[in-house]
Amino acid sequence: MLFVVEDRRHRQSIVHAGNEHRRAQLPSCGPAVRRCDMPHASNIVLCAGPESPHAFDIIPLQPRNGALDARCPVCRGHGQWNVEIDLVSFRCKRAICERCHGAGWIETGQDPVGHPDIVMTPEGYPKWVVRSGPSPTVEEAPNGPLSEPPATA
Repeated sequence: MLFVVEDRRHRQSIVHAGNEHRRAQLPSCGPAVRRCDMPHASNIVLCAGPESPHAFDIIPLQPRNGALDARCPVCRGHGQWNVEIDLVSFRCKRAICERCHGAGWIETGQDPVGHPDIVMTPEGYPKWVVRSGPSPTVEEAPNGPLSEPPATA
């Protein structure tokens, strides 16, 4: 992997590759650092959602923490899925499940469930909080509390 450190005040950059260092002239002013990846073979697959064949590759099931009752019907207990995955290097971009908020498990009864929220402090700054409330009902949840994800044609 190459790391390029640019010093635009002196209009030069230093390229670090292993033990080699070389200097190059830069066209404009201002400090910056950028990373240059070495080329490698890749087989990138885009996943349309949790129903895609490679959506759950290299993603473990989330452990049950005891407070939640059933695996999430959307992510099937993983809490997230691959949006894009390279099948050679296994680098991936992931999406968090909006139904279980990444926990992989949902509450099926009437117990309160924590939901992330943002509130304004008295000083006027936003602050993350966890609000307790009922789990989504059949009308609020996209597919009901324990229904399977919709089948794709």
